[in-house]
Amino acid sequence: MCVAVSDSQRTIANPPGASDASDVPDSDDDEDNGEDDDEDDDSDEADDSDGDDRWVDVADNYIGNNIPFTGSQSFNMPDEPHDNPSEIFKLFLTDDIIGLIVAETNIFANDFINGPASTPAIRNKYRTWTAVDDDEICKFLGVLFVMGIVKKPRISDYWEVDPVTVTPFIRTVMSRRRFQRILKFIHFDSAGPAHDGDRIFKLRVIQQMIIARFQQVYTPGREVSIDEAMMLWRDRLMFRQYIPGKRHKYGVKMFMLCEPNGYVYNFNLYTGKSEPMPGFGLAETAVLRLIEPLLDEGRELYIDNYYTSYPLAQELLRRRTTMVGTLRTNR
Repeated sequence: MCVAVSDSQRTIANPPGASDASDVPDSDDDEDNGEDDDEDDDSDEADDSDGDDRWVDVADNYIGNNIPFTGSQSFNMPDEPHDNPSEIFKLFLTDDIIGLIVAETNIFANDFINGPASTPAIRNKYRTWTAVDDDEICKFLGVLFVMGIVKKPRISDYWEVDPVTVTPFIRTVMSRRRFQRILKFIHFDSAGPAHDGDRIFKLRVIQQMIIARFQQVYTPGREVSIDEAMMLWRDRLMFRQYIPGKRHKYGVKMFMLCEPNGYVYNFNLYTGKSEPMPGFGLAETAVLRLIEPLLDEGRELYIDNYYTSYPLAQELLRRRTTMVGTLRTNR
């Protein structure tokens, strides 16, 4: 069976009788349905029976489904500063995103300390709390980045003064108590209503804002890929996953659409089974939703056999997108 490629991927063979995109049957004619629509399909059925399980070598003059690439690979923010790490940070975490974190954190902290559920003990413990601002949240996020690179057993260890293991930079940015207070109150949707079936509704708004910024800043070229990644998490979580083949075996699974250079253009957190698109499975639905903004421009999508299927290849071809990947025999 053929899974479509351009002429640059000259390693995929069509079965006998299939030469271009026009030979790919519609989903209603899928051989799995076991029905013939009319007598004209008899010859096609004979061809399929001869070649289903037989590899066909690619001829030297083979030309695949050569769909021209009509999109453009581009950096879309040339006028915004982007020459150092601080400017790159602000390029993606915009003032709107930082402002949302500041506002929601202050709302949650105020409600926790002074709200109807508060107690005299809570008000006394946090009596010195002051509202955060944009600059302080940027510093807080910067400290988190450093903690991801310089790993220590406990948060308090980053503020220790032992000359052997000291991390002097962090102590100059923020005190330990202030960091831990912000960590307690950090919020992204402090009062939003719970949405039926959405287990990350408190992160949904900021996730959408970050993805929108990723897509505004840069447009991928012709070749893109989709795969899953694991974000390390060993604590209690309803949708925590265990994947033994990953570097981080326990964590939150993410479906990610990336360019060959590693740039993340789109992603989605897996929080449990959701409603698939009509006619497709869960993995196929994840692919179609991630690549939707890049369809109809002649791109090549590289995926592994967890996602590949004949109906998915048909749908992508219909949207002028080719797919490269191995295919399981049961699909």
